[in-house]
Amino acid sequence: MEIIKQITRVRKAILIIISIIFFISCNENKDDKQILDIVIDDFKTINHSTSISIDISQNPNDKGRYYFSIKPNSTGFERSYYSISYKKYDINIYDGNSEFDMAIFSEYNLQLKEPRSIYSYEIDDSNEDNIYVYVINDSIVEKRMVFDFLGDIVEEKSINKKWRQCSKCVVF
Repeated sequence: MEIIKQITRVRKAILIIISIIFFISCNENKDDKQILDIVIDDFKTINHSTSISIDISQNPNDKGRYYFSIKPNSTGFERSYYSISYKKYDINIYDGNSEFDMAIFSEYNLQLKEPRSIYSYEIDDSNEDNIYVYVINDSIVEKRMVFDFLGDIVEEKSINKKWRQCSKCVVF
């Protein structure tokens, strides 16, 4: 009987030690950045715009894969969207599918914005900004693809950086 009590105590101690190690490793992994840090750090190496829009869409065949379509020189969206000021960037975020966990951005002080006013204007072919698409799969920023205004791929770069989600860490 005493051996069973000792085994139970050892199991509890091992479980507590594993939980503590998991919690500490989650909180102290400074190499993992927030999702916006990874995207902004990469984006600023190829474009110097400080006002961007992020249109989040989901891959219908893979529920964990999202696409962040980034356009420089953002003026907002024609539907309700969120706005963030972060590291000298004015970022407008729109989740068209309403599937992405926007709580990930909660520490950035999200502000809900009303749609910009719709006005008529002529199409200006001189605005030939590239579109930057970041592929997000679960908690990894997989790659960046750059498309020109015609939709042709200009560049593709593998990133494969994990972003931190410590708010979702579970300690048993």
